[in-house]
Amino acid sequence: MPIHFVTGSHNFRRLLSLLLLLLSCAWTLTAHADTMEERRIRTGLKLFRSLLAADQDIESKKTHDDYLKIVLIYANNSAKAEFYGRELLELGEGELQARVRGLPIRVEISNDFALSKYQTAPPAGIFIIEKLFDDELKQLIEFGVDKQVVLFSPFEGDVSKGVLGGLAVEAHIKPYINLQTLAESQIRIKAFFLKVAKTYGP
Repeated sequence: MPIHFVTGSHNFRRLLSLLLLLLSCAWTLTAHADTMEERRIRTGLKLFRSLLAADQDIESKKTHDDYLKIVLIYANNSAKAEFYGRELLELGEGELQARVRGLPIRVEISNDFALSKYQTAPPAGIFIIEKLFDDELKQLIEFGVDKQVVLFSPFEGDVSKGVLGGLAVEAHIKPYINLQTLAESQIRIKAFFLKVAKTYGP
């Protein structure tokens, strides 16, 4: 069943800077509360939301009924995907909750790595919920490049394999961007986002 809700960004630079500061603090505070994978997913969802807001062409990626369609990819655990789908939809406060650049989002879950049902109507973004095998990941990367879709994985090593976005866990939490994938997919990301991100590749 599709999950419906909404998520957002306003005054992008200030919000992104504040978000990165809060993520670094939250990462430390929750060190004993969650597993590493849970922390990576939760932090990744917040950065994914900001990355979507940084896509300069996000307006052109809305559906015919003015939603941004987001797909959460899982391997085996659909309940886990639904759980984090709801968590994604609850991010933000007040008018910031449930909007990206003023557009509501619709969340769907899938374990079809070829994304067959999305070939003619691609989503605005794809978030990977479970660690995937390389051949599964490759299908998603190719889809993202071909359809100009933001693909995000919170799992270590996936950005170096070709996923567009992820997170770098260093002294501070940072977005992690594969520059080659960014160029090949022709996705235009706001300069400020790239300035604060860690980058991979040329």
